[in-house]
Order: sequence, then structure tokens, then C-alpha cells
Amino acid sequence: MALSVHRNTVRQRIARCAALLEADLDDPDVRMELWFALGRS
Repeated sequence: MALSVHRNTVRQRIARCAALLEADLDDPDVRMELWFALGRS
């Protein structure tokens, strides 16, 4: 499934979200917390 968005754009947006949340997305525990939080909304 294509998003019609360049991969670098997606990377930049994810990096921006991580900066705004002050979250280390390389940490699996942080990713899990975000995954569950997004699933509830």
C-alpha cells in the first residue's frame, strides 16, 4: 500500500513528532507506550 508520500517526508515527520514528545523512538518501551496510546484514541 503506497502512501503517496516520499519516505524522507515520513522520516522527517516522525522525527518531528519524537522531538515534540521528547521521546526516544529507538527505545522499544517508548514505542510500545505510544502504540497503545494511539490505539486508544
